[in-house]
Amino acid sequence: VVIGPDGTASFDTPTVSGRSPARVTTVLVRGKEGVPLERIRAVATEAYEVFARRHPNDVPQAGQIQIQTWRDKKQALVAAVEKETIMVVLIMSIVFVAVSFLILAIFWAIVREKTRDIGILRAIGASRAGVSSLWLGYALVIGLIGAGAGVGVAHIVVWNINDIHDWLGMTLGISVWSPEIYYISKIPNEVDPRKAGIVVLAGISFAVCGALIPAIRAAYMDPVKALRFE
Repeated sequence: VVIGPDGTASFDTPTVSGRSPARVTTVLVRGKEGVPLERIRAVATEAYEVFARRHPNDVPQAGQIQIQTWRDKKQALVAAVEKETIMVVLIMSIVFVAVSFLILAIFWAIVREKTRDIGILRAIGASRAGVSSLWLGYALVIGLIGAGAGVGVAHIVVWNINDIHDWLGMTLGISVWSPEIYYISKIPNEVDPRKAGIVVLAGISFAVCGALIPAIRAAYMDPVKALRFE
């Protein structure tokens, strides 16, 4: 079975020792890079249906054989990796929430320390929206700086993850990635821009959300009481 660049399949009937067709138990089909697995399955199914019609009494019919993708074949491994991915997402979510509460506590303390300054701003005509935007803007800058630094460090680590793993193995005897378990010789080190963008936006959003309550508190302070604050 040959799957071309356009996704169509061509078929050849092999012969072995004068017998046609040859007897096999497994046929491996490799699609062009980027072709979806379900498309490859559909083309392979179509190719076998053509083959079965050509040899109705010599081979099993299409419904009597299994056509599996590599994900079907390694379902247990794929499920384990997907669970690990979910665990990483949960851990990242907990980190985001913790950072959000940390920013809330810090900004709450800053608002309390700057009560008189907030009162002066309100007394000279600053609006509630203007006062709250100061704190939200401050949190946004913190989020952008943190996200930028995180993206830079993460890319350096991911791009060099195999070298780091080899160094850990030679220096400290630590081996996290086992090819015998994952059937892959190297740790995948490709970055998905869409997922990376989601993580960056989530980090910035949680930073701004953490400053939301202190910003509202600052915006609704009574200017008179704020000016009298000691």
